[in-house]
Amino acid sequence: EGEMTFDPISHVRSIDSREVYGGDVVRSLLFNTVDEPTKHVVRIAVATTKPGAGGRTHYHPKTSEIYFVITGSGCAFIDGKEIPLAPGTCIGIPRNTHHKIRSDNGVSLHYLAFHIADFDYFGSVEHVSDNGSAS
Repeated sequence: EGEMTFDPISHVRSIDSREVYGGDVVRSLLFNTVDEPTKHVVRIAVATTKPGAGGRTHYHPKTSEIYFVITGSGCAFIDGKEIPLAPGTCIGIPRNTHHKIRSDNGVSLHYLAFHIADFDYFGSVEHVSDNGSAS
């Protein structure tokens, strides 16, 4: 109970995008508390990989995560499934889901990482590697 149980690919397709300000701006919601009333964003980070590099496989026991790619290309690996990344790609990662991100050779990957927790959780974001060590 309390787990976000969506598939990362279908979650990408369900983002609410619409024109605002008379069509001058397209706004895409990445997370909406109306849809998840017992959740809140606990951290938003901007991350940049080195070309051909990325993070180690890990999971978050108390937060879900959303990646939004700004520039570059690469792949996310979510529970062993490879998902291509390009500018504008948005991927939802439920808590306790093993994942990592990697840029393609020759390019850096710039992305936003949103961590989402239950409304009553105000701790820091915990990263647990596949070998069980926390950071």
